[in-house]
Order: sequence, then C-alpha cells, then structure tokens
Amino acid sequence: MKIKILIVGVLSILGSLIIVGFANKKSSNENNPLEVKMLKKTNNKLSCFSNVRFNNFSKVAPSYLVRGASNRTITKDKLSKAKTLKDIVEHYPSNWIEEYVTVEIYRVTKDEAIKEVGDDINLNSKQQELFNNIHIGDDILIRVVYKDKESLGTNNTKKETNITMTVVPEVSASFREGNEQLVEYLKKNSTVEILNWNFNPMQNATALFTVNEMGEVGNVKVTKTTGIISVDRAIIKMVYKMPKWNPAINSKGKLVSQQFELIIGEVGC
Repeated sequence: MKIKILIVGVLSILGSLIIVGFANKKSSNENNPLEVKMLKKTNNKLSCFSNVRFNNFSKVAPSYLVRGASNRTITKDKLSKAKTLKDIVEHYPSNWIEEYVTVEIYRVTKDEAIKEVGDDINLNSKQQELFNNIHIGDDILIRVVYKDKESLGTNNTKKETNITMTVVPEVSASFREGNEQLVEYLKKNSTVEILNWNFNPMQNATALFTVNEMGEVGNVKVTKTTGIISVDRAIIKMVYKMPKWNPAINSKGKLVSQQFELIIGEVGC
C-alpha cells in the first residue's frame, strides 16, 4: 500500500514538472527576440507601400518654360501693310470658301472691343484703319461667316471660322544671358517651397509677367495655381527677383513692354 502511494506521488510530481516546463517554453517562445525581430521586419516591408514612401519615390524636380504669353501672334508692321486676309492669316483657306456672308474684324483692348465689318477676303478702308490704330498687346479677332461647295449644293448651311491673334513687337524681349541661362537661373533660385512641391503627373502652374521698356520684370501674377498658396507666393517672388532683360523693340525702333508667361511643373502638357 505504501509503495502504491509512493508511486502515485512520484507520478504527480513528474506531471507537474512537465506542465510547468511546457508553460515556461510557451512563455519563452512568446518573448523570443528572434520572433520580435521578424515581426518588425514584416512591418517595415509593409511600410514600403505607404503613401509617404510612394510620394518620395515618384517625386521629380519641376521643369521650367518661359514663352510669349500668346501662342498665335502678329506684328503691328505686318498688320499695317495687310490688304487681304491672306496677308494676316498664314495658310488662309480661301480655296474652299465659295461665298462670303460677312467678315467681322475686332480690335480687342483691355477696355473695349471695336468692330469693323467687310464683305469678303479684301480688307476695306475701315478695317485697314482699325489695324493702323492698333497697339502692341491688343488682340484681333477675325470672324468669317461663309458657304462652301457642300453648303451651296445641298442645305445652304452657313459655316463659321474664328481666328484670334495678339499683336507683338517686331523684336521680342529677351533674357540677356540667353534662354538656357534663364532656365538655369530659375532652377538655382527656386526656393524650398517650389522644389518640394509634389505636383501630379501632367500638372503645372502658370505665372504671367511683363518686361517693361527698361527691361525690368513686373506685374507678376499666377494665372494657373499650384493649389498651394505658399508655392504660388514663392513663384511670384522668384520672378520679381529676375535680372533685367533686353526690352522689346517695335517697328520704329522704340523700346516697348511685352508680356510673357512662366510654366512650371511638368512642362509640355
């Protein structure tokens, strides 16, 4: 009887030791530095796909483009010598216009729009006088209402074409050191706000400015915003600090002002 009690006691002690050992092993595994390290490694791997990581990876430096503020231009001297619409508009499509209904020419300034109406491709005296009184920076709008062969042969439908041009000096203003040096100036003088602007693909901003008769840059304003006030202000400040240009010259050799635009961001879209 004593032997049985002794055996049962020994077995109970051994069982307790096994349970305690298993519990300690489980606790040890939960606090194992290797397991913690692997968990951290997994978290780091996931953080590679965070927004911050992606933005840093996709970030590119802004590009710069300076050009005249108007894409389609004409000089005052050329306008003053014009006798027909062909003298004004390159590749004017007179070959497929069968009948003119009306030709309206507008001189558009900051304050008003003056219109003179003609009958066909030839400019009448009032239209020519309108061009003689035009100023650099004014816009001209040519509205032609006409009929082509299809219109005359079938439904007699009138068609219309509109052409807008801006009057520019005979000699445009230019950065004294050259265009390449102008871009380098903009790159070197871009502040942290501009360089850290995380613009999206195909996104850019536009600032207009004027080069006056003294070659000084002024009248700077953002016409297409970056969406961030501090970046817009930094762009304006950078343009105002630009060195003097060679001013524009008109047909009489007089120095005149001219407007330009700076495109910054992803240029070309």
